[in-house]
Amino acid sequence: MSREAMKHTPGPWNYDRSGYSLYVNSGREVVTALSMDGKRLETSEANARLIAAAPDLLALAERIARLPEHGHYLALIDEARAAIAKTTGEKS
Repeated sequence: MSREAMKHTPGPWNYDRSGYSLYVNSGREVVTALSMDGKRLETSEANARLIAAAPDLLALAERIARLPEHGHYLALIDEARAAIAKTTGEKS
């Protein structure tokens, strides 16, 4: 998928904590907001970090998917293509 066809907010993304809320943002706009309670602080912050890393992980998967299809890379390439499809909503 071309960068022009992407429908998500361009990265890089990061997250900020404010009280009981976590905000994943691009520096220009809020991508998503998560609320948390004291019992689930670690889980909520881990989720926010994962969401914030999504554009970087997608870019890496796209690079892997473009590798030459040689022997031991085939499974890795297939996994990267499946991750890209899951992220973009396209078929792998």
